[in-house]
Amino acid sequence: MTQQSTVAITTPYMGDQSLWIHIDPIEDFHSESPFNITGSTILKISGTTTFPAGSLFFVNIIEEERSRSLPTNIVVPAEKNSDGSIGFSYSYDMKGNPPAHYRVEIRKANQNFTAIARFNITSQEPWWWIMFDQVGEIHKGENLTITGTTNLPAGSEISVSSGLMAHPCTQPWDSGGLPSFCGGTCNRAIAQSTVRVIPGLNGKNTWVYPINTTDWCTHEYYWIRTGMNNWPNVSSGSITILLEPDS
Repeated sequence: MTQQSTVAITTPYMGDQSLWIHIDPIEDFHSESPFNITGSTILKISGTTTFPAGSLFFVNIIEEERSRSLPTNIVVPAEKNSDGSIGFSYSYDMKGNPPAHYRVEIRKANQNFTAIARFNITSQEPWWWIMFDQVGEIHKGENLTITGTTNLPAGSEISVSSGLMAHPCTQPWDSGGLPSFCGGTCNRAIAQSTVRVIPGLNGKNTWVYPINTTDWCTHEYYWIRTGMNNWPNVSSGSITILLEPDS
């Protein structure tokens, strides 16, 4: 490991400057290859505070590039140390997490007050990722546009596939005049396509995948997945969407 470059952070409480949370410096992790941290994988979070012993803090760890949360709202109590100070600590195993910039948030329960510290997982090899943007409610017959972000170079080709999530049949065929999965007439085939990465900002490029849902099964879940052919160290994603009847 190498020492984290971010200094220790002391955050005073806006309502009372005598109340503060101090997060000790956090060491960086190093990876010889993505998803393979060398040495210990245990992230140790500790600090001191002037909030009284017994106070509760929420701990969040976030990968900043993708806004991906690891543990969320882990409750950690403030405890009295042997020297009389009030402190807190929490450990988390970072095994399997990719090279990226990470943020630790310590939030005082029941108050809008958060202290932040940062650390990194570094690697000599590049790590690539593909993310989906949020998808809202989908209705049958809509021309759906799936979008996302990636750090892959502009012009790269992303493989996108979609299909229906199969399940045992418990509903009638084409009930109510709507195509159904169970013995019905809707499309259950897996579709595959390739889209190109579009230039973006701040290291986040974009991609777009249009879908026509006209022949999709109503009241059914569909999966959409991304991937890369012949690219190493790519973390791809998937989403599941529910097709509703026309409103």
